[in-house]
Amino acid sequence: MSHRPVRDAVASYLHRLARRISTRVQAASPDPVLLDNLVEHIAHELAAMDAAAVLHQQTQLWIALEDFLLHARILSEFFWPGESARSHPDSAVLAEHYHRPWRQLSGGPPEVFRCTKDAIDTQLAHIGRERVTAPQDLAAEVPALQEAIWRAWKRFLGQLGTDPRAGRFKRSLAARCAALRLTPPAGTT
Repeated sequence: MSHRPVRDAVASYLHRLARRISTRVQAASPDPVLLDNLVEHIAHELAAMDAAAVLHQQTQLWIALEDFLLHARILSEFFWPGESARSHPDSAVLAEHYHRPWRQLSGGPPEVFRCTKDAIDTQLAHIGRERVTAPQDLAAEVPALQEAIWRAWKRFLGQLGTDPRAGRFKRSLAARCAALRLTPPAGTT
């Protein structure tokens, strides 16, 4: 009986694990000034996601759906880093850079993101065969995806506690939402 398939599978797993660990070790947290400067950009992503969700709900336009998916995917990578953060460890800014224990306390990506990740990536990254061979109704997932991001945002703000950036995040988001005439969920601004 050959143990080669098992050995190869274990070797492959260990190689992937080593890549993941080495990327996390190599990626340094951005300096505090840079993190402060990016607060406004994170608020922009949240407000833009919400605006696209509202527009999609009102119009059912595909362009609003893709705009929503783009911002939701960016925020998902911020909260629950995936391949993009591993591919760009020196430029990715993550929730854990603002609050070190976030990764352990976040609970990981919600089920709705795990179930839609491949379909969202296919929709936004390239014209993949899966659009036809394995289509997923992403329009139906907009409310659940939006709710998951807002829940993560509330949790993130709660974990920041008295960190001065929590107030800056809230003020920046409130200003962005006011400019777009949006009413963000309670406890998010």
